Amino acid sequence: MAAEDGSDFDGLFMQVAERRRGIEPLFDSFFGFLRRRTDYFTADQAKAEQTVMQAFKKHMALAEHQMAAKDAAEKAEKAKRAARIAKEKAEAEAKNPSEEDVEEIVTAGAKAAMEAEEVVEPVTKNETTEDGNDSDDDPSKLKPNQGNGGDMDKYKWVQTLEEVTIYIPVPSTVSGKLVVCDIAAEHIKVGVKGQSEMVIDAKLHKRVDVDECYWTLDSGSKGKTIEILLQKTNKMEWWNAIAEGEQEINTKKVCPENSKLSDLKDDETRQMVEKMMYDQRQKAMGLPTSEEQNKNDILQKFMSQHPEMDFSGAKMC
Repeated sequence: MAAEDGSDFDGLFMQVAERRRGIEPLFDSFFGFLRRRTDYFTADQAKAEQTVMQAFKKHMALAEHQMAAKDAAEKAEKAKRAARIAKEKAEAEAKNPSEEDVEEIVTAGAKAAMEAEEVVEPVTKNETTEDGNDSDDDPSKLKPNQGNGGDMDKYKWVQTLEEVTIYIPVPSTVSGKLVVCDIAAEHIKVGVKGQSEMVIDAKLHKRVDVDECYWTLDSGSKGKTIEILLQKTNKMEWWNAIAEGEQEINTKKVCPENSKLSDLKDDETRQMVEKMMYDQRQKAMGLPTSEEQNKNDILQKFMSQHPEMDFSGAKMC
C-alpha cells in the first residue's frame, strides 16, 4: 500500500537525482517525461501551470512547518539540557565542599581524618581492578573500529557524536529498486528483496531524526554498498550498537579525536567532549583526571596554608 505522502518513491527519486546529478536536472527529466508521454502541456496550459504552482506552494508550506517544528524541538532540547547541567552542577557543589568549607571543617585532627579517608588511585595500563580485568575492558563487548563503530558479520558502522553511518555490502547485481530500507524514529529494517532475511530488522539503540536520514547505493570495484546515514536525536552520547540484540562495542574505548569537534556548534557539548578526551588520555597514562587534579590542587593549597599540620600520611589522587 502506497504511503500518503509519497515517501515510498523516495528511493526511486534518489536514484534519478544521483544519475542526473542535481535537483534542476531532476526537474528537467520529470517535465521531459510529461512532454513525451502525456498531453500535460498541450491539453490545458493554464491548468498545467496552476497544478505546478499548487504543488510547489503545498510543499513549501510543509517544509516551513517542519523547519519551525525542528527549531522548536532544538530549543526545547537545549533548554532541557541546560537545566540538567545546572542541576548536576548544583548537586556536585553540594557534595564537594568548597575550599573555605574545608578550612572550617579541618581541625587539629586533620591528619587522622585524611589518613582514614578512602582515596581511589587511578589504574594504570599495567594495573588491574579487583576482578582481574583492566578497568576499561569488557570481554563481552567489541573494541571500536577506527570510525568509533563496529565491524559486524554482515555490515560495518561508524559514528560521530552527531550521526551514524552504516555500510552494507551487496552483490553488484542489486539495483536500487531491490533495496529495502525503512527507517523510523526507533526502528530500522534493511535488506534486499528476494533474500531469506533482512540484514537488520530491529529496534534502534537510540532515537533518530527521520527527516534527516537517507540511504544511497554506491558502486565500487568489489561490488555495491548500501550506505545509510542516521542523524542522532541526542548528539551528546556515543552509541554502543545500531540496534537491540546486536553485538555491542565498548564505548569506553571510543576515541573522540576521530569526531569532528570543529563541527560541534554547541559550546557546552564541545567543552564536554574535550574534557572527556583529556581525561581518557590522562587515565591511559596513569595520571590524574581533571577532577582528581582539581582535588589535589585544593589539598596542596590547604597544606601550604597550614604548615603547622602533619600531612605525611595524606594520599594524593
